[in-house]
Amino acid sequence: MWYRGDTATARDLFDLSLLIERHRRALGGVARFLVRHRRAFLAQLHSRERVLRAQFDAIDTLEYRPDYDRCVARVERFLRSLPG
Repeated sequence: MWYRGDTATARDLFDLSLLIERHRRALGGVARFLVRHRRAFLAQLHSRERVLRAQFDAIDTLEYRPDYDRCVARVERFLRSLPG
C-alpha cells in the first residue's frame, strides 16, 4: 500500500515512480490524495534521504531498475505539477 501520511518508505518512492513512468494517466483518479500528502512526502524524501536511499538499494526488482535520484526527481516533478 502506498504512503498513508505517516512515514515514507523507499518502496513508496519506487512504486510511485514506476506508476508515473508507465501509467501516468491512471494517477488522475488519486490526484486529490496525492496533493493532500504531497508536502509531507516530499519533505521526507529529503529529510530521510540516507535511510530511504539504503532501503531503495535493497529493493529486489525484476524489470524496472531506476536510479534513486531519478526517481526522486520524477516524483517531485509530477507531484509539484498537480494543481492544488
